[in-house]
Amino acid sequence: MNEGGQSSTGQLIDFILTTHPAYAATKAKGNVFALLEEELDRLCQAEGAESITELIRGAWMYPDFHGNRSPIADPQMRGVLGGLTLDSGVSDLARKYALTLEAIALQTKHIIDVLNGREGGVKIVGGESPKPGHEIDSIYVSGGQARNSALMTLIADACGMPVVVPASEDGGDGAAVVRGAAVLGRYAAESAEQNKEAETLWRVMV
Repeated sequence: MNEGGQSSTGQLIDFILTTHPAYAATKAKGNVFALLEEELDRLCQAEGAESITELIRGAWMYPDFHGNRSPIADPQMRGVLGGLTLDSGVSDLARKYALTLEAIALQTKHIIDVLNGREGGVKIVGGESPKPGHEIDSIYVSGGQARNSALMTLIADACGMPVVVPASEDGGDGAAVVRGAAVLGRYAAESAEQNKEAETLWRVMV
């Protein structure tokens, strides 16, 4: 596998939040994400949990509500929520939010393990297990999810490697993508000038 990706993680978070009975009342009080993080901190203190992961033990989520992009590449796969209770208040909303972030982080780990050849459980039907082809040891994040500090922490913990968030005025949104494209374009242009071949430019860019 040369490319890893997850389908609609932002949409999944929105779906879990907006379909919960406590969402409207929580949103009316202010920033939903900030309020949920405060609630998670309160719950951890009240229940003596040392981390969000410990707080939500006993519940689980499989996050492929919109199919699996990688490493299984099955658009027909669907999501699962388990360990549910009858609670429908803000505490349950906060737990389900944390559960969603944890599921995304663990799936990120699964993808990286396959890319690095450490995943022994995934096999190609009628063939051999995937061979290691990468040495990923850090994660660079851009886009709206980069602003979610709780998710970034969970990904770093789950994958056991640093997560680097771009330092930009908007908190790491699209600026990193634009900057990366500019760096790539300059490198490709310089390569073309040195080699006097337009083919080099296209090979680097594509």
